Amino acid sequence: MSDKIRYFIYPLVADMRKGFNGLCGLVINEVGTKPDNGDAYIFFSKDRSQIKILLWAGDGFALYYKKLQAGTFEVPPCHADGSGVYVDDSTLLHIIKGVTLQTGKFRRRFTGVASAPSGMGITSTP
Repeated sequence: MSDKIRYFIYPLVADMRKGFNGLCGLVINEVGTKPDNGDAYIFFSKDRSQIKILLWAGDGFALYYKKLQAGTFEVPPCHADGSGVYVDDSTLLHIIKGVTLQTGKFRRRFTGVASAPSGMGITSTP
């Protein structure tokens, strides 16, 4: 994350099956901007358990995708007219880490795996 990048919260629910091309299409057709303009575009799933961040990395697009096992992401309120909002890098980091924007307290999240199903190739070390 960088304080030189503007982070735009897409105001509608996004279909998390969309990849680079589909999300670029939302930016072009719904937001009305070019996705390679240097801004990062943040999309949330309907149940707010998934987030995707699309950004131009100078020589191609990069996509960050996180799906929570439990809990939800806090979505900042959009403008009254339904348009999205820009947030700064520290606000985005709070959203990703699960910090409530109003109180600064952590939201309920998955805290760990007691044991992995067999065959998953996950081992624990003492």
